[in-house]
Amino acid sequence: METITLKCPNCNAPVDADLEKSRKCTCEYCGTVFVLKLDDEHVPKNDKDGCIYVDMKSMLEESGFGSLFDELNFDSLLNEVNTHASAESPKSKASGVITLLIITFAIGFFVYWLLTPSYDRQDTSTTEVIQLIPEDDISFEEIINEMDEEYEEESGLLSPEDGILIHENEYFTIRFLGCEEGRDREYMVFFVENKTDVELTVQANTLAINGENLGFVSGSSSIAAQSRGRARFRTTDEFPTLTPSTITGTLTVWDFSNTLLESSYDVPFVNLEINGEYTRDSILEIVQDGIFVHEDDYVRLYYVGCEILRNSDHMVFFVVNKTDADLTFQSSTLAINGESLGHVSGSDRIAAQSRGRISFSTAEDFPTLYPDTITGTISVIDFSRSIFGFSYDVSFVNLEVG
Repeated sequence: METITLKCPNCNAPVDADLEKSRKCTCEYCGTVFVLKLDDEHVPKNDKDGCIYVDMKSMLEESGFGSLFDELNFDSLLNEVNTHASAESPKSKASGVITLLIITFAIGFFVYWLLTPSYDRQDTSTTEVIQLIPEDDISFEEIINEMDEEYEEESGLLSPEDGILIHENEYFTIRFLGCEEGRDREYMVFFVENKTDVELTVQANTLAINGENLGFVSGSSSIAAQSRGRARFRTTDEFPTLTPSTITGTLTVWDFSNTLLESSYDVPFVNLEINGEYTRDSILEIVQDGIFVHEDDYVRLYYVGCEILRNSDHMVFFVVNKTDADLTFQSSTLAINGESLGHVSGSDRIAAQSRGRISFSTAEDFPTLYPDTITGTISVIDFSRSIFGFSYDVSFVNLEVG
């Protein structure tokens, strides 16, 4: 069987897998290790390698390989996962030693406490604790609400009640609160109310501000049953502004218990008006300097150039997504000045009605970062299948760029 591309259950990045060799896959983007399980298959309660177990059939169907499910050898696959579940890793042995040391320390402290005279261990923190209790009859919920209001005033975020509604159904409600500065990163913040009796996990596939795609999105927030809380996401690209006029993206709500939702629930929003202020227009400069490659009813594609990113050479393009769905861009072949660059890696999503950079690295070093001509094929993929069937290719041969 040839290698197929699945989606990471944690960050939705592409993951190459050969199911005839192994059902254990590792995401090179976020490091998540996941195992594809079969129906009614026993899953160990405490997996020693920290794996996530996901349903194989659902994963294959979601990635466009549903027909492969009937072709697999289930006997060999069952043996593999059973062996994996029973093997004891060195990490688990180390955890046992640490646990033993903690228990020993706790027993020693307890014996010391029993043998020490009572006057040596009197509670000296009583006054401080009493000072933390308000003099007025204020409920704990009111204290928490006051703390939330102070946080929102400092951060510039909207309160949950004033948040801009994105989506509401019988399971959850999602509102946009704003953008804020974090530790050397900017975050887009949402407020989620979980109406169900199970834990829900919220992730983001794509995000864009004022039509400018923000690159790869990371972040995952779990909201407890019958609870509410914030979900924050950061991106690889810098935010053009912290007070956007419009936002676009797709949030995914997961029920990993599979008791309410079969797998996941996508919440797309396109050019949602926020009434902020747009402060940067660097994208127009990139388009103006870029070299036109292709345009159709769905996308417009420009070549931007080559650059060194994370110690590897990348070929960079600029894409305008004209559709109302997220589009994913991958490449199968690239060449510079007639010299093929080997295996191509990279997969970038552009949010609906947005624009942004996509880049690809290759197995071979680039002969130059300033090519005269480029050749290649870029695949445009609609995983939602709401705009076109599934994918189509954009090919260019000896395009003059020098």
